[in-house]
Amino acid sequence: MGGCFVLLLPIFLVGAALFFALLFALPVYAVFALIACIVLVLVARRLAADGIFSRYAEDDTWRRYAALAGKWLLWAAVAYFALSGIVALVLTVWLLS
Repeated sequence: MGGCFVLLLPIFLVGAALFFALLFALPVYAVFALIACIVLVLVARRLAADGIFSRYAEDDTWRRYAALAGKWLLWAAVAYFALSGIVALVLTVWLLS
């Protein structure tokens, strides 16, 4: 019986370590994702207000594509941080309940 316990002990220890790591890391990541989402929205609005995205809209060179890619990458990052932050928050609430 003791040999079976010795074989299963590392599995239980790793499972407990993963549970507590997630319990600590998920709320931290949820806060980080919220801050990153807010900062990225502010950056995108500031760049749009400065006319960075519209300045090169009529240009046929690489600047037009760089401005479009920058705009869409900013909004994709906002969407990623918003969705992953919501998932982290839901998992945190689920683990704590």
